[in-house]
Amino acid sequence: MNGSPPPPTGPAFIKWGQWAATRHDLFPPDMCEELEKLHTQAPAHAFRHTKAAIEAAFGVPLSELFTSIEQAPVASGSIGQIHRAVLSDRGAELAGMAPGTTVAVKVRHPGVGAAILRDFALMILRALACSLPETRTHHRADASTCACCLSRIVDLSREAHNLRRFNYNFRKTRHVFFPVPLYPLVTPDVLVESFEAGEHITHYIQAGDGNPYNHRLSELGSGTMLQMMLVDNLIHSDLHPGNILVRLDPPGGMLGLIYSDLTDRGHLRLPGLQENMVGLFRSFAAMDGRACGDWTLRFSGAGQSCPDPEAFRTAMQMDLAAAGQADSCSFKNGADALAAVLELVRQHQVSLPGHICAVVVTTLVLEGWSNKLDPDHSVL
Repeated sequence: MNGSPPPPTGPAFIKWGQWAATRHDLFPPDMCEELEKLHTQAPAHAFRHTKAAIEAAFGVPLSELFTSIEQAPVASGSIGQIHRAVLSDRGAELAGMAPGTTVAVKVRHPGVGAAILRDFALMILRALACSLPETRTHHRADASTCACCLSRIVDLSREAHNLRRFNYNFRKTRHVFFPVPLYPLVTPDVLVESFEAGEHITHYIQAGDGNPYNHRLSELGSGTMLQMMLVDNLIHSDLHPGNILVRLDPPGGMLGLIYSDLTDRGHLRLPGLQENMVGLFRSFAAMDGRACGDWTLRFSGAGQSCPDPEAFRTAMQMDLAAAGQADSCSFKNGADALAAVLELVRQHQVSLPGHICAVVVTTLVLEGWSNKLDPDHSVL
C-alpha cells in the first residue's frame, strides 16, 4: 500500500477488497483506507467499449439517445461502471422522461462473466491447497456455490427487474430511495436509470464522532436491512459504503439513504429464510448457544453435511455462555460475535447455502460501517 490505487484484479477479488475495507476491527487502518478506493474506483473499462455496448444494445447511434455522455465514469464497480448522460428528444420519448433529463447509464464490463469463473477457480485451488483432506469437498462446494451466485447477477436486466421490486417494497418509506430503471432502455449489457444525487456515506464515516447524523444513519441502515430480510424477503446483498449515498433535502432537513449499484452481488430472493432468521436472531439475543446452533444447522435442511451436529451445538453453547459473562466477553461488537460464529461453522464443517452466506457477509459489511458511524449501535 503506497497511496496509489489498488492494482487491477478480478471481480470476485475486488468484492473481497470492498468487504475488507469495512472491517476496521480486522485490518490495519492504512489497508482499509486503500481498499476503500475499490468502493467507487474499481478498474474501469475504456469508453470505446461503453459506446459500442450502448449502440449494440439499442441498435442506434449513441447521439440519438443522449445529447451528451461523460466519458469518465462516475463510479466503477466489480461488474460494471456508471456514466452520467443527458437524454435527447428521442431518448426522452423512449424513457418517458423530459428531454434534457440527466440519467445514469450502467454498462457491464467486458468479459466479466468469464472473469468471475476464473477468480473462483483460483479460490478453489487455493482452498484445496491450504485445507485438510477431510474438508476439501466442503471448501470446493462453498466456493462453487458462491461462484454460481455471482455469475447469475451480471445480467443488468435482472437488476432492473429487482430495482422495480425494491422501489415497490419501500414505496411508503420517506427515507430510503433506489434508482428507477427507464424501460425500454434496459438490456443484459446496458441499464439506463434515474440519476440519484447524494454524497457517499463514506464522507460521514470518515468524519468521525462529531457528525450529528451518524446515529440516525446507523439506524436507517440497520432498519433497511431488517425490512429486506424479515419483511420483504428480498435483500440488496452488497451494502458496502460505495453503494450508499446520503441525501439531505433540504440541507439540514430530511435525511435519506439512496441505495445504488445493485449489480455487484445482486439481489437475493430468500426462500424459507424468514423463519430461520427470526429464530436465529431471537436465540442470539437470548445468548442461547444451543438454539443458535440448531437454527444454523437448519439452513441447509436435509442437505446438512456437518459430521457432528451435537458437537457444533455444544461449541456454540460454550462460546455464547462465555460471551454472556460481562467480565470475560471477548466480543467488541456484533460483527465480532458473528465472525466467531462463522469460525465455529468453519471448524465443524457446517454447510450453509450460498444465499445464506451472502446474507451473512452483507450483515458483516453493514455492521462494519454502521459501527464505525456509531460504536453504540449494532444491527445484531
